[in-house]
Amino acid sequence: MAQRSMSRTKFAAIIRRATPWLVKAEKLLKPRLSFLTRPPFEQGIGLICLLLAIILFLPIPFGNNLPGLAICLFAFALLERDGLAAVVGVVVAILSAIIVWGVLYALLKSAIFVIRNALAL
Repeated sequence: MAQRSMSRTKFAAIIRRATPWLVKAEKLLKPRLSFLTRPPFEQGIGLICLLLAIILFLPIPFGNNLPGLAICLFAFALLERDGLAAVVGVVVAILSAIIVWGVLYALLKSAIFVIRNALAL
């Protein structure tokens, strides 16, 4: 990794593309409800991020988008001390957990169905 480098023009192009998005994010994020981004809530956010990272590890098709979004929202919340972003992150985390568990439940039920029908031959 240390031997790899990026040309100055490519780096400048990345910065040029990312700057408008960062400006929009800075306008949305501001310090509010900051007690939600300090201990003990900060440790709770860390635990939720750990559980979301475990969900990210699972090989579920299209199952990484919402957990990744929730982790990003938590990161923004902690960086900007924005408790509202933390609340939105919790909502997205709960939604992603519900969807992932629904997918896992459907996969388990379908596997049981296939096994029962295969053995019934």
